[in-house]
Amino acid sequence: MVIRGTNNVIFHSVYTGGRWSGVWDSPGGATLDQPACAEANGVLNVVVKGTDNGVWYNTMTLSSGAWTGWSLVDGGSTLSAPALTIDSAGTLHLVVRGTDNGGTWLNSKPVAGSWIGWTGTGGTKTIATPTVATQVPASSY
Repeated sequence: MVIRGTNNVIFHSVYTGGRWSGVWDSPGGATLDQPACAEANGVLNVVVKGTDNGVWYNTMTLSSGAWTGWSLVDGGSTLSAPALTIDSAGTLHLVVRGTDNGGTWLNSKPVAGSWIGWTGTGGTKTIATPTVATQVPASSY
């Protein structure tokens, strides 16, 4: 679980074996909105709207608990919390409400790659925080 604390600092805790660890660690950084996270292949991916309205990204290797450190997702700025999902191939899909009067923007990052770049989704503008999901096949026959 990743949360924004009452002091706007980002915190993380683990639920395993039917219980919470009771330990809250912080990768540093601050946000004025809720963080988004997705896990795949033992890596926790976290995205936040920074205090500068930039879109910031960090990862933690679950086996070691080591964070990589925050990096700015180039060209990204948002007026609300980001939304993050991961597909069955391990590609991250990040959606934000842009600073362009409410347009929504998508950026994707393959497992071993870099962020591909922002693409406007077009259509209706929004005043709310976006959500995003991916479809995973029910079976792989």
